[in-house]
Amino acid sequence: MSNVGFIGLGKMGAPMAGHLQSGGHTLFVNTRSAVPDALKSGGATVCDNPKVVAQQADIIILMVPDTPDVDKVLFGANGVSEGLTRGKIVVDMSSISPVETKRLRSRAEGIQVYFTGTQNDILIRKMFAPGAVSDRKASPMSTRVLRISEFDLSSCHTT
Repeated sequence: MSNVGFIGLGKMGAPMAGHLQSGGHTLFVNTRSAVPDALKSGGATVCDNPKVVAQQADIIILMVPDTPDVDKVLFGANGVSEGLTRGKIVVDMSSISPVETKRLRSRAEGIQVYFTGTQNDILIRKMFAPGAVSDRKASPMSTRVLRISEFDLSSCHTT
């Protein structure tokens, strides 16, 4: 199983993180609202800021509301970029413009990590087990990452 960072535990992020946790992954979480008790009692490590999440996790998933939020979480003070090391993977699941995703990816590649937005389903499929089962109650966007039994990072490449 993998060390997964999850930033943004609102209406969409909390259930996704819960399914990752149920699948046996170790979670490192950060959110601007309260961390759900179910995640804490399930063993998630609550981190003080996105930088700490990035330091602890191999894969960092963002699920925040809008472009300014993604930019702040990634590149603001104590942001994800400050805690990344070469070869980590950042997946932005936020609903932002593909143009902005490309701009953010360019900045992330400068620190030799792989960054992708929700438009890149190929990476999502490569990251997660090909036989991953989706939760029928979930929204279409979230079904890509729910109930994952294991990560397969061997097919992913980094910059």
